[in-house]
Amino acid sequence: MSRCYGQPRLRALYKLGRTENARRIFYPMLKRYTAGEFQGFGPDKHSRDWRTWKGESWGYEGLLVDNYLPLLAVLDDADQVQEEGQHNDR
Repeated sequence: MSRCYGQPRLRALYKLGRTENARRIFYPMLKRYTAGEFQGFGPDKHSRDWRTWKGESWGYEGLLVDNYLPLLAVLDDADQVQEEGQHNDR
């Protein structure tokens, strides 16, 4: 899935109650954001804002701001964590 279009897909999964599916996509993305793997340039001199299906860098700008939209899913995940906590309190 392209990170550019990740946010609406993640939001849909959370809203549909498919939290496990959303987290299987979102949590690895968070690790890659933390590692800085969505910006800058790779060893092949292509930027990391676009990748091939094999994961190779294939961009040219160095930063595609749409790649950061999936971070909005933090809010959906936080809502889900709060809801899970309320269910555990019962």
